[in-house]
Amino acid sequence: AITLDMGGTSCDISAIIGDIIVKPDNEVAGLPLRMPSTDVKTIGAGGGSIAWVDDVGILHVGPQSAGAVPGPAAYGKGGINATVTDANLVLGRLNPNYFLGGNVPLDIDLAREAVSKIASVLNMSIEEAALGVIKISTANMVQAIREVTVERGSDPRQFVLVPFGGAGATQAVDIADLLAIDHILVPPFPGITSALGLVCTNLRVDLMRTILMEAIIKNEENLLSTLNELSSEAKGRLEEQGVSTDDARLTWIVDMRYGGQSHELSIPLDQNVGNITPKSVSHFETLHEESFGYKLDERKVAWVTARVVAQSIAKEYKSYKHPVQEESAPIGKRVIILSDGRTIEANVYRRQNLGIEQMILGPSIIEQVDTTTYIAPEWTAEQQADGTLWVRRDTR
Repeated sequence: AITLDMGGTSCDISAIIGDIIVKPDNEVAGLPLRMPSTDVKTIGAGGGSIAWVDDVGILHVGPQSAGAVPGPAAYGKGGINATVTDANLVLGRLNPNYFLGGNVPLDIDLAREAVSKIASVLNMSIEEAALGVIKISTANMVQAIREVTVERGSDPRQFVLVPFGGAGATQAVDIADLLAIDHILVPPFPGITSALGLVCTNLRVDLMRTILMEAIIKNEENLLSTLNELSSEAKGRLEEQGVSTDDARLTWIVDMRYGGQSHELSIPLDQNVGNITPKSVSHFETLHEESFGYKLDERKVAWVTARVVAQSIAKEYKSYKHPVQEESAPIGKRVIILSDGRTIEANVYRRQNLGIEQMILGPSIIEQVDTTTYIAPEWTAEQQADGTLWVRRDTR
């Protein structure tokens, strides 16, 4: 799955291939981060991202953001710059009377006024400028997705796009179209999905220590001693958070490389089985050959960093179930502007009223308190019993 959390200021993107990817080191704003972190790429693309035109007449969106205050021009709090939210409002994707369930009314006139400034500079209509803003912000997110998939050897067409955050579902189809992704899975409550994940996830402690020694039998005792020390410390960290050591799961990992190399491969170790040295070396050589196409039989192998991951056992929680009810008729229609510039009338639905397995044909708009899902032509949405909304491209 490709997760896409598009909020008000930023967009967090990650590719989950079998499991969550944790990198031993990372980079933030060009600066090295030498500690384990979840592999998430963040860019300045959100509902509050500001559209602007540079000195040579090129349209940009972000990374500057209007934030929550003053926010998009449509908020009526003093914002004067056109944002992604203003553009979506101009295009008809957002309901000015049902943003956040009607708790934050949007002013379409202020949105049009802000977008008109972009339109004037680019010598185009307000609607064309709004489309341009959405296309640029979409392209920025598509490029970020390519960086975590294509540039790492994965084909995004084989993934399901999981959009959340307040703005993710509004542009998910646009993103999927550019990447040729055929399936989108919208969580039951996209606006709070990140918070829900944080509450439900297990606690995790990552500890590491540089050891840098040749991977030979006589050094195995030093490696095991280091791993045991890290294990005791990791369990203690979990106990400080109220987790019993009986509920802790430990994973041993050692980073290895050939002598003279500057990069390592992470090799998991079975702490309950002996012969760590030959098994780790064999695993390393196999993984090295799979990753780079060769292995160096005569080159010495080194253990570089010992790592221990301690995790609490995730507790079960009661999952959401969509109410069993009759299929819902549209609550109305709204004129929207498609990505090709055509104007069309779209059905508008309330997600909480949809029946299980109800099919919604595009073009349609599905509204809920915390987000708006846009269903483009040639796409179909189906409400699932588990609360998710399954959006798929019609047969090619």
